[in-house]
Amino acid sequence: MSRAFSKRIVRADVAVIGAGAAGICAAVSAARAGCKVALITDRAVLGGNASSEIRVNPMGAAYAPWNRFARETGIMEEIFGEVLFRAQRSGKWSWYEVDAVYFDLLFKEENITLELNSYISKVEIRDGKILAAEGNQSRSETVLRVEADTFIDCTGDGTVAFLAGCAYRTGAESRHEFDEFYGADEAQSGTMGTTVLFTSKVTAHKTEYTPPDWAPRFDSLPSAYRITHSIFPTADGNYGGFWWLEHGGALDCVKDDNDILLHLRKAVYGIWDLIKNSGLYPQSECHELDWIGYLGGKRESRRIVGEHIVTSREIMAQTDYFDNIGFTGWPIDIHPKDGYLDKGCGCTHYWLPGLANMPARMLIPKGVDNLLMAGRHVSATH
Repeated sequence: MSRAFSKRIVRADVAVIGAGAAGICAAVSAARAGCKVALITDRAVLGGNASSEIRVNPMGAAYAPWNRFARETGIMEEIFGEVLFRAQRSGKWSWYEVDAVYFDLLFKEENITLELNSYISKVEIRDGKILAAEGNQSRSETVLRVEADTFIDCTGDGTVAFLAGCAYRTGAESRHEFDEFYGADEAQSGTMGTTVLFTSKVTAHKTEYTPPDWAPRFDSLPSAYRITHSIFPTADGNYGGFWWLEHGGALDCVKDDNDILLHLRKAVYGIWDLIKNSGLYPQSECHELDWIGYLGGKRESRRIVGEHIVTSREIMAQTDYFDNIGFTGWPIDIHPKDGYLDKGCGCTHYWLPGLANMPARMLIPKGVDNLLMAGRHVSATH
């Protein structure tokens, strides 16, 4: 006798797929507008890259030391304000509180149904509109079908848009295609890499470290500058800054995600061996490993083609779009596809002259009438 998982149908006005910072804001905004919202996420922890699993601070337009008079505003500022309040109350900033704030924010909204551990693998389309998205809720052994009037793709990889047949770009365009200042004369394959972050803590005594047998050996790295400038206190009192531990840019960071994650987790132990035992970094003598990320933080994969493709030239010119919806203030921040094995700088920053606008059309994919998107897969050049 064969068996099959049971199926459950969730109906909503708005279905938000992905519960990173973008998905959380989309779901809360729609719920406060009176919509019945289904928020679907493939993890048990909220926040995506800005969660305790990955630990990338959700900094944006108001990030110091540039744009010193800017504010983030909106739902993100609600999140920042609550995290800071709890940090002041406890005397210490922690990722536990960040996770807790996300759940608290969603639980307060009666119009939101939250489905954890659920990934979408199929989209049903008719007459240019998505009727339903379907996938598995892994721990409950349930096939989950989500039916909604409007779908918002906040997956980071543009998964819903991809399944719906939307056009997308990968790699770096030639600088001539959109008359941009930066980039190569010819289009380049590859993306910015994935990072598994790790932190260390300082002890009151010297510490020793013996790497596991399976850890790769590093006699050196092409850019020792990255390590030298990485051992510094983070917001929660540990030590970090190892954002440069990137890999996978020359691979397909969607389909090769498992191999990339395993490679990076092994590399953490090998690089920590280099830091502790090579004698090149005496400032680490009282440090020990404190935490290693459970997931890789992706920088770039698919970029879905929308009603408008935002370019670096427009951002640097602070273009005033007719459909402005918000601002960006982070520099144009390009990382090499070879990651920590690249011989050059870990990243190149092109500083903005100030805050730059973002148009609504970058969130509207072409080809599907009832689909929006938010997050790193929005319509923009590399």
